[in-house]
Amino acid sequence: MPAARDKNNIGERNIPGAFNVDCVPNANEQFHGATDAGSGSPSIREEAIRTWLECQAIFTHESALLRLHEKTPSTIQGYIRKGFLPEEVDFTTQLTGLTQRDLTEKLGLSTRTLQRNLKEKKRLSPEKSDRLFRLQKLTSAALDLFDGNVMAMQQWIKTPLPVLNGESPISYSDTEPGAQFVLDLIDRLENGVFS
Repeated sequence: MPAARDKNNIGERNIPGAFNVDCVPNANEQFHGATDAGSGSPSIREEAIRTWLECQAIFTHESALLRLHEKTPSTIQGYIRKGFLPEEVDFTTQLTGLTQRDLTEKLGLSTRTLQRNLKEKKRLSPEKSDRLFRLQKLTSAALDLFDGNVMAMQQWIKTPLPVLNGESPISYSDTEPGAQFVLDLIDRLENGVFS
C-alpha cells in the first residue's frame, strides 16, 4: 500500500532497488501525486515508476529535498545479482543530472542496449547493476552532504576538485577505489575534516 501523501511530504517509498526514496516538495506548493489506476493494487514495477515520477516532479524546485535510504546489505546484494530494472538508469540520470548518454557510458552500456532492455523489460547484468549502485551510493552520500538539496548535489558531483586531481566526484568514482575515496571525502566534509 502506498505511503500517505500530503502537500509537504510524499513519504518514504519502498521500491525495487538498493534505496528507498523520500521526497519533500517545495513547501509553498501543493503536490498532486499520481493515483492508483483501476481497482487493483499496482505492480512493483508500476509503483517504482510512479514513485520516480513523483520525485522527478519536484526536482526543479530549489527548496525540494530528496533522500535515498540504503536498504540492507543482503537486499542490495540480492538485487544486484538479480539485475537492476532498466528504469533505474533513467532514475539515476535524472538524479545525477547527467545525460543518458553520459550515464550509460559510465556503466559501459550503450544507449541502444538500454532502449532494448526497456522495451523487452530485461534487467541489467549484475556487473552493470553494480556500477549503477556505485553511482547511486555516491549520489546518496552527496545528497546527505547537502541536506537533500538535489541541485547543490548535482553541481558538486560534476565540479572538478583539486583533491581528486582535477576530476569531478562522479568521474573519479568510475572504479571501486575511486568511489571509496570520494565517499571518504564526503564523510570528512560532513565531519568538518578538511585535510
